[in-house]
Amino acid sequence: MTAATTQPTSPTPVSPAVERVAGGLALLVAVGVLLQSVFAGGFIRAFYGSTMLGSSLSWHELGANATFGLLLVEAVLVLLTPLRRRTQHLVSGLVLGVLLTGVIGLGYVGGGSLAVHVPLAVATFGVTLWHAAAANGFTLRR
Repeated sequence: MTAATTQPTSPTPVSPAVERVAGGLALLVAVGVLLQSVFAGGFIRAFYGSTMLGSSLSWHELGANATFGLLLVEAVLVLLTPLRRRTQHLVSGLVLGVLLTGVIGLGYVGGGSLAVHVPLAVATFGVTLWHAAAANGFTLRR
């Protein structure tokens, strides 16, 4: 009786097109988060005599929701493809999703949450850069 030998299987390769789409979506999320500071600047400027209050706040809200939507699309793409095996991409996306949820939630709470909303948004942008780098093939090493 002979023992059946099994060869270790190599991980399923990721299509370059899927990698490019996921990387592009991560970069769009980073641009979306950056644009939130621009829209917030227009909103804050309204307190100093500008007439942009309503439109900036609307764009800030719309941009935040669109950015979160892009992150969700990327998450579905990652989870349905072999990209889910790339730990930094997966972890940075998860951390970013939690932070974006918190920032958007605090935005809907209103002005009393600005002391937490703004620093959390800055931290979110830092994580967004990490995520965009990880999604485009860069890795953090010790």
